[in-house]
Amino acid sequence: MRPRTLFVLLIVIFVGAFALRFGVVQYGWLPVSQEAVLKRAKAISVSYVSEGVYKTVLIDDSADVKAILAELRIRRDDYYSSRMPGIVVPPTTVSFQFPGSHRRDYNLESPNQLGNYQLDRGFYEKLREIVSRKEGQQVDLLRRELPNTKMRAPGLIGNDND
Repeated sequence: MRPRTLFVLLIVIFVGAFALRFGVVQYGWLPVSQEAVLKRAKAISVSYVSEGVYKTVLIDDSADVKAILAELRIRRDDYYSSRMPGIVVPPTTVSFQFPGSHRRDYNLESPNQLGNYQLDRGFYEKLREIVSRKEGQQVDLLRRELPNTKMRAPGLIGNDND
């Protein structure tokens, strides 16, 4: 091959590789990890139970969102969730909000589990720190307490010795 032909061939391969990479990144032709998708969130909202009241905190400050997402490291999928059936308590929910009104909601099962994903504890700690700062008091996002419904169990009528 002539040097000029080799040079043109290398330029064509380089431009083709660049166009292919642009297409994969821009149009999502290949599957992307869940972590990469979640790190594109523009806002995060956290819904939790505090003192018997269901509260929601919206974190839309870009510095706070970046700080939380910097701590997000998904270690593996956990198909066998650790949630145990029992008393129905509203779970702590973390919603990742994206441009174009898209969102993904996950239950925060433990400091290391978000939905079906095992992650580093740093995500929970940073999330708790920012929610506590916004609420003006220390918040435990995983404290499971029943909402204050003021329902009482019916009293016993009679006894079993009748």
